[in-house]
Amino acid sequence: MIRAARLSYPARGMTLLEVMVTTVLFALLVGVAYTSLQSVRAFTRTNSTQIDLQESARHALERMIDTLRNSGRFTGNNNKPYPCIFKSASGLPTGYNNANAHPPKVNPKAKPGSNANGGDPTLDSDEIIFKLPSVDANNIPVMSNGRIQWAPQELGFFIVPGPDNINQLELRDSAVSAAQQASGQKVQGTVICRYVDRIQIEDYTTDPTLTMRQLRITLYLTRIV
Repeated sequence: MIRAARLSYPARGMTLLEVMVTTVLFALLVGVAYTSLQSVRAFTRTNSTQIDLQESARHALERMIDTLRNSGRFTGNNNKPYPCIFKSASGLPTGYNNANAHPPKVNPKAKPGSNANGGDPTLDSDEIIFKLPSVDANNIPVMSNGRIQWAPQELGFFIVPGPDNINQLELRDSAVSAAQQASGQKVQGTVICRYVDRIQIEDYTTDPTLTMRQLRITLYLTRIV
């Protein structure tokens, strides 16, 4: 006769050591997962910011190009050249309409040596003053004796401190600025873009490869995330 044997073992709970090991492993897994999630979030936030800044810079450059394309190089009253390119730290050049004078830009956000600002965020910004042609009711430039008649007001692209001390690029019209001053308002131009550290404007005098009708504009934007 064959009899089946049944073996049984008493049930036991986890020891304290096993609980501790399990807890540590679980904590490590949670830590790794959290770190990975934070890395992904940081990458996504940084990448999104870069895309936003690139889009802002592209729109700003398109606006500047469209506006400056309608201007011209000529000598105005008192032998003032247009366009006039100058360093923002020096203020408006002598003889130009001071209605567009403005406070200097605040400190750059990019760190020294960072490629985000052309390698050196401490470099000064360029600014430009120019004029547009006078136009008739059909928005056609007015001509006199075969020459373009230029409107009296001076326009310019300037970097000024905006809200929260964030530098912004503005298009200012001296006639509008003068009217704002006369009415006691704060001078405010059309904001082209924000988070501007520096702008570089070159012409044939600084780059011989450019013709008299060409400008090269480089815009540096920095936003801390």
